[in-house]
Amino acid sequence: MARVWDRFLTENDRLVIAGGNLRAPKGPGRKSALLLIDMQITAIGDDMPIHEQRDRYPGACGPQAHAAIPVQQRLLAAARATGMPVIYSKHVFHPYTGMAKAASGVFAAADPGSAPWGGVRGRARSPWRSAARGRAGGHRASS
Repeated sequence: MARVWDRFLTENDRLVIAGGNLRAPKGPGRKSALLLIDMQITAIGDDMPIHEQRDRYPGACGPQAHAAIPVQQRLLAAARATGMPVIYSKHVFHPYTGMAKAASGVFAAADPGSAPWGGVRGRARSPWRSAARGRAGGHRASS
């Protein structure tokens, strides 16, 4: 059965794929970590249809992001229970990049919306706990 990308493969690509995977399956390894990516106010937005919040959060995932929070809560609890490191990343435009919206606007370092959702600053200030008891939309900064 042809895959949509087959027409883009070179002959060399086809030979490599036909040869199969030479690496044995490995599993998670000994140095695993949980990585939470872009769980920040401007990326999550409100728990409402995306088209209704484009003026406030143009890059937000809305209800899809909010639906993922309970899953991430369980993953976060499991990771912490086992002592697994938890790494948070966030998307920020810094002025030194020269990007048009780096000085102000969505995802600018100075924009309060670029803060981690719920004030993520480590174990004591988990966004997941704040979301469970926060106001509608879950955007409540921890103190």
